Amino acid sequence: MRRGIRGKGLSSHLDGVTDSPSPTDLNYSRWQQRDDCCFNWIISNIDASLINEVSQYETAFDLWDSLATTYGSGAEQFQISNLHRQAYNIKQGDLTLENLWQKLQDLWISIDTRHPNPMDSPESIEKYNQYIQRHRLYQFIWALDDTKYSKVKRDILNMDPIPSARKAYGLVRRESVNEKLLTLDSEIGVGLAVYDRSRTFTPQFNPPPRHPNHHKDEDKSRLICSHCGGKNTPDILAFISMDSRSGGKK
Repeated sequence: MRRGIRGKGLSSHLDGVTDSPSPTDLNYSRWQQRDDCCFNWIISNIDASLINEVSQYETAFDLWDSLATTYGSGAEQFQISNLHRQAYNIKQGDLTLENLWQKLQDLWISIDTRHPNPMDSPESIEKYNQYIQRHRLYQFIWALDDTKYSKVKRDILNMDPIPSARKAYGLVRRESVNEKLLTLDSEIGVGLAVYDRSRTFTPQFNPPPRHPNHHKDEDKSRLICSHCGGKNTPDILAFISMDSRSGGKK
């Protein structure tokens, strides 16, 4: 936190290097503005349960000095202990597998930053890392949802040698993807079966094709003889029929 405030150019408000100017001073307004910024930045970065206890201080220096006196000696160890507690108690709940893994990664990075590997020789460093990785595997396995991943959790713990937490995450993620694909295939199959059963066969009536030379019987009631001009009479019809059979020859 001190580094962040120093980066904003407000470290003098924590160190008490310069006293606050008099309220009648022309620079007081600017100083008060910068001190309030520093004060609010500290408040926004401490535990919510401490805000009511420390918010009554007048200046950022008074606030910082109180925090350093009360919590300074064991603050780092308290933070490390709290990070370990979160890592062991985290549960997947409504989190996706990816979000759960990211939360664990963030906690582990914070722990490693505050509590780096204390070993010095290459062999001891490697053994310590293996020890840490095994505990992180347990943390990841315990955090997983039992109803979704009970089988793959047992399979991982039965492996010899036991995998790292990262490799275990890869195995669980692969299992999760395969499960989603199988569920999708099953849903598609059920949907197709329902659709197939819902289809009804409607026979189509196709009338027989008509002969291209087939025509409706012509209405001969209005025929007029081209020779005599007479209308449809039995004699005329007989004459026309005879005339058509003889090819018009007389």
